[in-house]
Amino acid sequence: MTYESQCQFGRAIAAAEIADCKATGNYLKLIRTIRDMSDQSHGVSIGFLQAVAEKAVHNN
Repeated sequence: MTYESQCQFGRAIAAAEIADCKATGNYLKLIRTIRDMSDQSHGVSIGFLQAVAEKAVHNN
């Protein structure tokens, strides 16, 4: 898996986790995932955190 595909996968995980949080209101699950991802340094975690940051800033 290339770094770019890792980042895309991380972005997809973020979208799914955010959608699940919106649907269920389970913020603790989203927070746990954010904490887990922030403790890593591979492309998946970078893509995930980038997507979460964009969502927080742009709220889209």
